[in-house]
Amino acid sequence: GSNAAWYEFDALITAVKGSYDSARYLLWKAFGDSRQSVPNSFERTLPLCKTIPATLRERLMRSWDQYGKQAREYRDCMQHYVPVDDGFASATLFPMGKYCGVFLLIPDNPEERSKKKFAYARKIDALNYARELTNEVFEMAREVVQACASISSRG
Repeated sequence: GSNAAWYEFDALITAVKGSYDSARYLLWKAFGDSRQSVPNSFERTLPLCKTIPATLRERLMRSWDQYGKQAREYRDCMQHYVPVDDGFASATLFPMGKYCGVFLLIPDNPEERSKKKFAYARKIDALNYARELTNEVFEMAREVVQACASISSRG
């Protein structure tokens, strides 16, 4: 059905938020204060990991700022406030040779949490956004695992 893409988008956004939150456990074990419990979010964990290498901290902060925050906003909006789509009305068809392509627009500003306030000036396509987000999360996770593995292999 026309809503299948939106169910998949919701699932992806939820998985992305979970991926960032799961990474905090590894980061805390490798770079945090073992006398304290793991902070309750990725965003709170990074500043408290005092021994994390500066390049990794900067890389992860950039990942969170450029991808994680907005993914969290989409998830919060969709799961707690309003859907970010209007079903198939959100789709824009365009010619691609003898076929048609489709854009599934998502709002630029999910933090507004209101269909009346959503803006679409950036013309963000859900599929392209999902692909970029997936690539970023896999890359971020790979770097976290590598950094934590190198710490545990040292001692």
